Amino acid sequence: MPIRSRPPTRAERPPARHTLIYDGACGFCTAAAKMIERQSRVQIDLLPFSEVEGSGMLASLTASQVESGAHLVTPEGVGYHDGEAARALRLTKLGWIGAPLNLPGFSLLRDVGYLRWRGIGGCWGGS
Repeated sequence: MPIRSRPPTRAERPPARHTLIYDGACGFCTAAAKMIERQSRVQIDLLPFSEVEGSGMLASLTASQVESGAHLVTPEGVGYHDGEAARALRLTKLGWIGAPLNLPGFSLLRDVGYLRWRGIGGCWGGS
């Protein structure tokens, strides 16, 4: 398993609004996604893994890569993956809390922590 998040990708069909793609079978992931949606300063759509196929948002990723972690796709068509999807926190009313997650050093810790969490089956209530 790689230590860092997958690099950003381009969506074949960008969404109209920011879209957070998450593991809908995971209780923690679902709760976190809904919290981000409620606290967001902009309109954000939530899309579970089970509904992403055919959307064109993550067409460059395999099904296994899609299901390996969260994704944030912007209206400009940029897809952020795994720990980088934490950028969704910056869309919330408390966005400043997530800002340090992209600083050098912190981003490595963010990625290692996120990928470790996913790799050990960190989700509860599902996958």
